[in-house]
Amino acid sequence: MRILTSFTVLALALQVYAQLNNLDKATTLEKTKFLAYCAKSNRHYSSSEEMDNRYGLYLKTKAMIENEPQSTFKMELNHFADRTEAEKKSLLNMRLGLPEGKGRELQTSCKPGFYLNSKRKCVACSTAGCATCTNNICSSCFSTKMLFNATTKTCVCQTGPMNSTKTDCTTCPSGTAFNVANQTCVKTTTCASGQYWTGTQCAACSANCTSCAALTGACSTCAGPFVLSAGKCVCPSGKFLNGTTCVDLNICVAGKYNDGANNCLDCGSNCVSCENVTGKCLTCLDTFKIDQNIPKNCINCVFPIGPVDAPVSCAGTAFSATRVIPPY
Repeated sequence: MRILTSFTVLALALQVYAQLNNLDKATTLEKTKFLAYCAKSNRHYSSSEEMDNRYGLYLKTKAMIENEPQSTFKMELNHFADRTEAEKKSLLNMRLGLPEGKGRELQTSCKPGFYLNSKRKCVACSTAGCATCTNNICSSCFSTKMLFNATTKTCVCQTGPMNSTKTDCTTCPSGTAFNVANQTCVKTTTCASGQYWTGTQCAACSANCTSCAALTGACSTCAGPFVLSAGKCVCPSGKFLNGTTCVDLNICVAGKYNDGANNCLDCGSNCVSCENVTGKCLTCLDTFKIDQNIPKNCINCVFPIGPVDAPVSCAGTAFSATRVIPPY
């Protein structure tokens, strides 16, 4: 016996089926989806019993796809391993009771700005400027003009407000400056050379800086011979600041260091080489180790207390009760 030959016959059959089986509205709607697909794809069953069996399989598979973990879902896909991609989509849509070419497509990865949720659907990351996120928690930003805040998991523009697509940062128009704190462009007042607009008044740029950015005061150009480094003016490599000028750094002989005032001083006890200005020991004699209590000195540590490469102190014997890490 052939059934479901047209949508009209299908509708009448559903009405009778619902009355006979006392189906509620939700069940009737679910079965309507299933039977509609069968009618559209010219799929027929030899008996109502066979149709009921197929409908039961449809409900079971639908629940599995919607509620089970990704691993179970992948197992479900393995049943279609010998099918083409088009056939797989068709079969999966049939199992979900959806028309051909429509409904949810099963995702394994998403484009930037989206993440794969628990139902294998690509959903937009809710954080503005976010390129990658997991479970809607952002981990990276779209643009290098954005700074990723690892604490708040947000993307903060550094050059201007975020654009309409939330994928890049714009620049502020002339006569304004970007306020990073509230992500807006604010009007500025032109200040004298060597000064910047704080938002309320003109203030001096940092030492040796000839021009600096409005609001932040970050230096952009330095007076010679200073060089720009991380928004500040510093002495060139090989020189050190003596008062307000850069002077050559004296090269001290082995076992001595420059104290920052161009004086060569002795390194600490048993220290072969040490750091300029601080005098902190860099290398020690033979078996000696840097003393963590007095970093300028080295101690002869056969039985160290604490890390072997940087012991806190030394024990007199290998079996000291306070010794916690062996010297190997």
